[in-house]
Amino acid sequence: KRVMVQMDRLLNRLLEWVRSSLPDTYLACICLFNLSFLEDSHPKLLYYCPSPPNLVLENPLSLLRTLERMMQLYVPLIYPKQQTKFVHSVEGEAVRWSTGIIKNLVSEQDSHVAATLVAKTKLAYWMLQCLSRSQRPLYEWKLDSLEDLALHVILHLAKWPESSRQLQKWNAADALAHLEGKGGIHDMRASWIRCSLERVV
Repeated sequence: KRVMVQMDRLLNRLLEWVRSSLPDTYLACICLFNLSFLEDSHPKLLYYCPSPPNLVLENPLSLLRTLERMMQLYVPLIYPKQQTKFVHSVEGEAVRWSTGIIKNLVSEQDSHVAATLVAKTKLAYWMLQCLSRSQRPLYEWKLDSLEDLALHVILHLAKWPESSRQLQKWNAADALAHLEGKGGIHDMRASWIRCSLERVV
């Protein structure tokens, strides 16, 4: 019980830090990312609400809604319409590690519930925006880059019918079309996602 109380306090402080939108927000995201490697922590992270209502999608202070709001704020900043070159920034790092948190939460072998819940937020929408707007060449989409993490999340969501339907509504296949025909692992993943979405009625 003491450990759970300490976990609650830690998560509350970290999410307050994220909501502050300070330049060092990405450090809080890294802490949450490290916690998400512990499979036992997944239910706690996925359903965490610091106060009532204890319903993830209805509570703006839940972990998922907090990360969603941060992405809504930061993604347009790191990928402005006139940008022609990728620029590293603290906002980009916050989005990157937040995407890593979601990747860990939906990557379990039986992640249907997590994928469905994540798809009911706009987290995947903002990840698709990152993938479609990225000006970074594919050879820079290395392990744990923002694009690599985002593509992993979309790949796992495309495994399940309910989350796949939401990806269809956001035109995920179109957002990833520029990856196909380029060769390599990202091409293969984008092709698999398209084929998976085409099978969903």
